[in-house]
Amino acid sequence: MGFLGTLTTLGIGYAAGAVSGGRAKEQLSARVREAFSKGRIPGTGGSTMDVREIREVMTAAPGAIRTTDTLQAAASLMRTKDIGDVLVEDDQGMLAGIITDRDVAIRATAEGADPKTTTVEGIFTHDITGLAPTDTVQEAVRLMRTHDVRRLPVVEGGKAIGIVSLGDISVETAPSSILADISSASPDR
Repeated sequence: MGFLGTLTTLGIGYAAGAVSGGRAKEQLSARVREAFSKGRIPGTGGSTMDVREIREVMTAAPGAIRTTDTLQAAASLMRTKDIGDVLVEDDQGMLAGIITDRDVAIRATAEGADPKTTTVEGIFTHDITGLAPTDTVQEAVRLMRTHDVRRLPVVEGGKAIGIVSLGDISVETAPSSILADISSASPDR
């Protein structure tokens, strides 16, 4: 049963409860309150649609570097913040893209680029998909699936105000999942 089917069923059940008495209406109301708790709406196949705003689950004020910074600066920030990606800003502080630890290792260093002198400019991913802080967690999941990405910047007025990762979403929506367990664990040193 789809989302609209679920709402229709809830509505019909509520109407039937109103006709058959207060007890049925109270029971249905409790089930509706439970289904809609924490912004989760019943979806299809027993799954839920998380309609919380992404600002509720994102990592606020992530680290950022400029396009003119070196790969070493990007890697150093990743190490300091214990993250696998850094947002890239242009000279005006507007979001220009993202660079990942894989970009540094595979796209640059493995090809012989000197991390001390090579700037982020030619290495980072320019064409990225972002979210508004009011977009839903469900929208983030849809975009991650559509674009085959694990991280999405949260952008307001052209500036990055946060980032959300697949791990963040797993921790928030399926805290007992293996991915959530891995994402919330302390990194190995």
